[in-house]
Amino acid sequence: MILSNTIQSVFLSATPMNSSAPAMQIVDDSFRLTLIISILILLVIVGILVALVIRSDRRAGVTPIKSAKSSWLLQTIVTGVLVILMVILCATGLKGYAKLVTSPQHAYDVYVTAQDSSWIFEHRNGKIQDDGQLYIPANQPVRLTLTSRDMTYSLSLPAFRIKQDVLPARETSLWFEASPGQYQLNNVEYSGENCIGMNAIVTAYEGEAFVEALDSVAYWLDAYTNDELYKAGLRLFTGNCLECHSLDGSSKIGPSFRETFSLWGKARPLEGGGEIIVDEEYIRRSLLSPQVEVVKGYKDQEMTNFTGQLRDREIVALIDFIRRLDEVVDEEGNPLEEIAQTQE
Repeated sequence: MILSNTIQSVFLSATPMNSSAPAMQIVDDSFRLTLIISILILLVIVGILVALVIRSDRRAGVTPIKSAKSSWLLQTIVTGVLVILMVILCATGLKGYAKLVTSPQHAYDVYVTAQDSSWIFEHRNGKIQDDGQLYIPANQPVRLTLTSRDMTYSLSLPAFRIKQDVLPARETSLWFEASPGQYQLNNVEYSGENCIGMNAIVTAYEGEAFVEALDSVAYWLDAYTNDELYKAGLRLFTGNCLECHSLDGSSKIGPSFRETFSLWGKARPLEGGGEIIVDEEYIRRSLLSPQVEVVKGYKDQEMTNFTGQLRDREIVALIDFIRRLDEVVDEEGNPLEEIAQTQE
């Protein structure tokens, strides 16, 4: 019974391969081919050892056999066979790797961010899933673009035989195609105690079912009207700007938002001479091209470029947040009571 289960898990795979993932079939085929070749080589070596032991057994009345002379022909044949087997293994693996790293142009894109030992999935329509669930279309290539905001992770989808490192300040990607159903997504890089349970469920829906599922995903910023976006800016500040900027006027890696607020509509001196008027366009440029207009006194500080990280409505929310800072926080940087209630 144990032997039967072992054979089934090895040759039929413990984690069933998804039928809509042709590139991933090569991963299983390569593994099985390597295993079969390894077993055959093991059997040949063990067989030769057993035969030599029996043949060389010292018995009374039997004249010991002299050591055999080396055969260049035999060595050449053995070496040639092993080289051919290695070429077959490498070619099979390379074929699978090429398919895995080359995603179809019409793939459905999902941007994945790893942060604080959790996964954040952002769809191309702006919907965000951060509750341990990811909805994808079935029977269609899905491309995951991966990045991390703090440490190194490793995203694994066992059912599709794929794994990819998720690195800070760098984008990596992988793709797969799923049949309708649910699949496990794991982090297999130990980065601390909190990352042990860093898992998610990937659910593949067909046709309209996927559209309906995605429509049910609420984006927190949608709860704010355009006139209320400045209130949402506090949450964006906490998640993206807090490490480098303050709200109470104190200097950190970058200038305080309190200082920027006080200069709204006025000139701000820049490194290398010159000035710039603090307005909506200046804040937008500072977020998307931070090294173009460096504030005087911050020459050696490198600000994060938020291109591709913040959507346009999020940028507008941050601009309104700075412009109306006194309506959001007090002079010490603490949220006003009305604003604090909206952040709960």
